[in-house]
Amino acid sequence: MKKVSFCMNGFTHGVGGACSGIVVASLLNIDRPEMFATVVVSSIVASYAVDLDEPQSKAGQKIKPVSWGLKKLLGHRGILHTPFFALLVTGLLYYFLNEKYASTMFICLGNLSGAFSHLILDSLTPQGIMWLFPFSRSYITFMGWKGKNRDVICTSILLLSTTLFLLIKYNILTINLSM
Repeated sequence: MKKVSFCMNGFTHGVGGACSGIVVASLLNIDRPEMFATVVVSSIVASYAVDLDEPQSKAGQKIKPVSWGLKKLLGHRGILHTPFFALLVTGLLYYFLNEKYASTMFICLGNLSGAFSHLILDSLTPQGIMWLFPFSRSYITFMGWKGKNRDVICTSILLLSTTLFLLIKYNILTINLSM
């Protein structure tokens, strides 16, 4: 019998980061390709980086000693999996990069977008995340969704909804809601 995973897989998190970065950059009407790409790439990196506290994750495999240390010290789905930490990291990025790079704001937008896409996706699993940390250490789940097709379904929904959003945003598809 195959073991059912209670965690989202790395591919789904990467797609979530890419889709959220594309939507954020589009909503903000970022028209310079290099800045649009900065938001999207930063979002993808952040969507993986949240799992640095899990040595078996895509990010954790890249720097196993750091990942093992984080898991030992903080546990998986601890502080790294909180909105508090996403905002803290974004604030630090802004503080340290602000004077050095013109693209700092775009990196920060991508970081927030990717981290929050990861948190939302993990909130669909049975364990959930600590949305209210540091005020509460309770884990909140939106669905407690488990099963072998969860990642395929999530990835499909992400890709389809992002495609639909772009088609409507750029007037390729119009929807007439008047009767």
